[in-house]
Amino acid sequence: MKRSETKILILLICIVIASCSMSKKIVSNSKLETCLKLDPTNYHNARFNPKWISANGIKKIIEREYLDGRNGKVHTVSVFYYNSDGHKLTRYAGLSYPKDDSPNEKDIFSRWDYEYALQDSFLIQKSKIVRFHNQNGKMEKPDTLGMGISSLNLKSAKVLKNEEGNIIRRYKYDNQNRLTEVIDKEGKSMFKLKYLSDNKIEVEKYSQWKKEYKKSWAMFNKKGQIVKNYNESNSATHEFFYNEKGELIEEKSYFKGKEPNYFTYEYIK
Repeated sequence: MKRSETKILILLICIVIASCSMSKKIVSNSKLETCLKLDPTNYHNARFNPKWISANGIKKIIEREYLDGRNGKVHTVSVFYYNSDGHKLTRYAGLSYPKDDSPNEKDIFSRWDYEYALQDSFLIQKSKIVRFHNQNGKMEKPDTLGMGISSLNLKSAKVLKNEEGNIIRRYKYDNQNRLTEVIDKEGKSMFKLKYLSDNKIEVEKYSQWKKEYKKSWAMFNKKGQIVKNYNESNSATHEFFYNEKGELIEEKSYFKGKEPNYFTYEYIK
C-alpha cells in the first residue's frame, strides 16, 4: 500500500472513531437527569427529581412564596430536607408574612414527615403532618394527621399490589417503554400521557373540581427541562426558570385574569 493511501486510511479511521465518540456523547447527554421530573399526580405536572437531587448532593431546598408580585413581601418560607437517595425526609412550612425571608424552623405552621419502604419494584412513601397552627391561630397542643400513602414506580413495573397480593394499580407503556396510562383498582384511568413531540406531552386526568377528564400540556426545552405547563381545568399556567447549573430558581404561576404568584428556590449542599 502506498504511503498516501495509508495516510488516507488512517484519516478515515480517525473520522469514524470521532463520529462514534460524538454519538456516545449525544446519547449520554440525552439521558442526563434534570432538576424537575414529570409527575401527572402533581397539580402542575412536575416535582423535584430524586436522582438529580442525589447526584448533586442536595441536602436542603428552601422555597419562598410571593403573592404580591416578584418584588413584594415574602408570604411563606418552606424548608425541605432530603436523604442521600434524593427523597424528602421533612418539610417545615413557614408562617405567613415572616419578618424577613429567612426560614424559621421553630415558629412554623406545620411539619411534614416522610417514611419509605421498598415493595417489589416500588418505593412506598408514607407521610404525616404535625400542625402547630389552625384557622384560629397557634394551637396550644400540636396535632398529627396521617396524609396517606403514595408510590414511586422504580423499574417500569406493570402492576402494583397491596400487602394482600391484590392488584391496586396497572401501568401501560408504549413501544419505547414510556408510560402512557395508570389505571386504579376499579379499572378507572387515573391519567393518560400522549407524547406529541420531543418537547410537548399531553396529560389527561380526572378533575375533582369539574368531575370530568381534563387535559394539560407540559412543555420542555432542548435540555429536557420542563419549562411550562398549562392546565385547562382551571386555566392555570406554570413557568419554570433555571440557572446555568440546571437548578430551578424561579416558578411563576398564574390563573386567567389574576396576578401571578412566584416561588424562588435555594439549594444547600
